[in-house]
Amino acid sequence: AVRCLEARIIRSIGDPRQRFQEDPVRMLRAVRFAAKLDFTLAAETAEPIASLGSLLNDVPSARLFDELLKLFQSGHAVRSFELLVQYDLLRYLFRDTQALLETPERLKIVDFIRRGLASTDQRVREDKPVTPMFLYALFLWFPIQALASRLQSEGWNDGQAMLEASQRIV
Repeated sequence: AVRCLEARIIRSIGDPRQRFQEDPVRMLRAVRFAAKLDFTLAAETAEPIASLGSLLNDVPSARLFDELLKLFQSGHAVRSFELLVQYDLLRYLFRDTQALLETPERLKIVDFIRRGLASTDQRVREDKPVTPMFLYALFLWFPIQALASRLQSEGWNDGQAMLEASQRIV
């Protein structure tokens, strides 16, 4: 344990695959602690995450919402985002955003999200409030815009398209 602290490594207690299967939210917690402490995940802890991430689909949305707030409202939102992308877990929190990160628009979207999260981290440092609504707007802005554009091309007017896209994405 002391060696892990000195090396700044997070290691699962017991078999990581089994621990993550018992409670998939542990994968998000591992990312959160790595971001908060500026640690890395031990290779054997990180390895099963990619293949087990889909278990997060079965986690109640209220638990995911709580973890989302802890990930993004504790002053280390930018790093949390980077790790969620690195370990391919963002798709289980923001599926539509992840889908757009796999397009040529990736750099623009990542820059937008990083700047918004950096602002969030700054607000946390200044002891200012950060609302979940802002976080959701930040992550869902591009998916909503993309769907609204598609609806407009199908004949919807601007206002209706944006309202419909917002409802569908959210």
